[in-house]
Amino acid sequence: MSLALGVPPEKIWQDLTRCRGAWGRNQLVHLSNGAKVVFDGYNANPESMMALLRNLYEMDAAGKKIVILGTMMELGHESVEAHFNLGAFVGRCDFDVVWFFGPHAADFQRGLESEGFQKKLYISDGYEESLAHEVGSMIHPSDIAVIKGSRAMQMERVLEQWRPVDFATASPSHE
Repeated sequence: MSLALGVPPEKIWQDLTRCRGAWGRNQLVHLSNGAKVVFDGYNANPESMMALLRNLYEMDAAGKKIVILGTMMELGHESVEAHFNLGAFVGRCDFDVVWFFGPHAADFQRGLESEGFQKKLYISDGYEESLAHEVGSMIHPSDIAVIKGSRAMQMERVLEQWRPVDFATASPSHE
């Protein structure tokens, strides 16, 4: 919405520190090394994924742009195509580091490769703690990182490995 109103992406990023929303919905989280991560692990669908990634793509960053995504659940017969299209979109965005995990990892990877993506890529069928550590070790204070996936993917497991200083790791009790 802010972009549509003409607010520069950098201003949006800076002002995120003042926003407080529901758990797992576009939370700005600070890591112990000074880096910042946007965590959105409450829900995911093609539109919300594209919106977050488009915003990240349009932001200026002094460092790397790092994307960790999980499968979008409950898409039914549209799952394969939706994950392929998401991968293709990410491939066009030229992010520096991409990790996708979950049951539709192969569909995402096919889409990403269809766009000739050549940067650092991690693909896994499920969450892997070793990959969370590896990707986390790449994050520096000047980088922008986002984590997004459906609630069933438990995306907070990634963030927990990165030593967040202001993140309640427990999900809402109604889940």
